Amino acid sequence: NTTRFWIFGREISPETEHDKTTLLISGNLNAVLSRLVKAKIPILSIYERPSGEKIEAHVYFLDIEGHGQKPPLSHLLHHFPEGRWLGSYPMCGDPPKP
Repeated sequence: NTTRFWIFGREISPETEHDKTTLLISGNLNAVLSRLVKAKIPILSIYERPSGEKIEAHVYFLDIEGHGQKPPLSHLLHHFPEGRWLGSYPMCGDPPKP
């Protein structure tokens, strides 16, 4: 098991070369995944949680590679009706080697 801690703030974390972005998806997950694949944006993890509305309704938290204010992710998030951008922040650990 992994424990996740969330730190909320009003300021956007500055861009680094080793960022990830968290999205909250309450709409069509397949539509979002296909757009991410088309844009060649790596998906790091997907977490499913009950939405609390209906027993069969769920929300999804996606961690994806990149910063939300840097292309190509910024272009994708500009037209993003299926979800909400929760934030972008530096990844833990060392950046991947080329």
